[in-house]
Amino acid sequence: MNELPHDWGAEKWTVVDAGNGQIALQGSSKVFLQVSNGGGAGFTHPSDHLPAHWTWERYTVVAAEVKLVPGSTVALYNTHHRKFVAMRKNHLEPGGYREGGDLPDDWTHERFTVIQKDGRQIALHNARNNRFIKINGASPHKNPDQFPQGWGMEAFEVWPAVDGEMMLWNRAVNRFVQMGGGHMGESWHPSGTENLDTSGWSWERFRVVHVKPYLEPGTVVALHNAVHNRFLTMGSDHLMDRSPEKGLGDLPDWWSWQRFKVVDAGNGQVGLYNEHHKRYVMMSGCNGHRLGTAPHRKGYERFTVVPGRDNFDGVIALHNSHHNCFMRMTGTTADTSSHKSIQDLPDNWGQERFHIVKVAGGKQASEPAGKHLDVSLT
Repeated sequence: MNELPHDWGAEKWTVVDAGNGQIALQGSSKVFLQVSNGGGAGFTHPSDHLPAHWTWERYTVVAAEVKLVPGSTVALYNTHHRKFVAMRKNHLEPGGYREGGDLPDDWTHERFTVIQKDGRQIALHNARNNRFIKINGASPHKNPDQFPQGWGMEAFEVWPAVDGEMMLWNRAVNRFVQMGGGHMGESWHPSGTENLDTSGWSWERFRVVHVKPYLEPGTVVALHNAVHNRFLTMGSDHLMDRSPEKGLGDLPDWWSWQRFKVVDAGNGQVGLYNEHHKRYVMMSGCNGHRLGTAPHRKGYERFTVVPGRDNFDGVIALHNSHHNCFMRMTGTTADTSSHKSIQDLPDNWGQERFHIVKVAGGKQASEPAGKHLDVSLT
């Protein structure tokens, strides 16, 4: 798999210096690889050297970049309309106008987690609405780690486009995601997508803007509950608890039971690991079941990070898909909410909401959306 068969010759190329930082590719029979102005690939007649007037045979080497990395958080910006793709409740629409393509810190509807489906296909999940992007719309409610095997309208292949942009192609209907002046839609059926000239598809091209997730893997955080003015704590008895009363910006330097390393749990979800106890936060049930801990991360230790409100201010809720409920801090302990889906988080639930406090340790603390409103301790 990692080596060409020794008797293969037509698949091997010699890199030729074409000048001005460019190269040419010459085959064993002395032909050069060429790409015509229509996008078709072919070969020249045999030649010992690259003639100065040949331009179709010259290439600039650029660094390859995976535009949509599974598990990453992205926003999709259309440079023609100067707007981001936004998910509003049960539909897609062009977001607010942004001249430079910078995503405001508190926008949540424009943030999507990249989910690997299979092979070349990915899906895009919005945590605030708990839905996936669908060709010409939004999917029914579905958690990021529960993408149905049979869903085709919500799966996309990423096609490279001009100017470092990309297009989202849906195999099921053979159409691209499209942004009109005031609506989101789908393109007409492209023909010959393998040789598609993307320069004229300005409504279907998007720039990928990489944004930091609400909880960035590798960082160390504390989680503060405003209702009780206390921090989430991992006790020595392998159970979760709440700290003594302490203000948001007053976490003592010597408190280690309240510090958690954010661990990538796949599908944009996270685990919370305490270095002192060397255990993960674990949820083993709903309806007031006390939060526990575990030495290893399986299903009960994975959480979806949900922004606390439409305009993110550094406050999150943590939802476990297996049990379908949220972490909670009560007046006596740290436990779990009643059964509640991500999209149904009530506005008046304060015990289930935690403010991110960034602390020293691990990689330098993240700056998620709402960075101006969260707290950083070093």
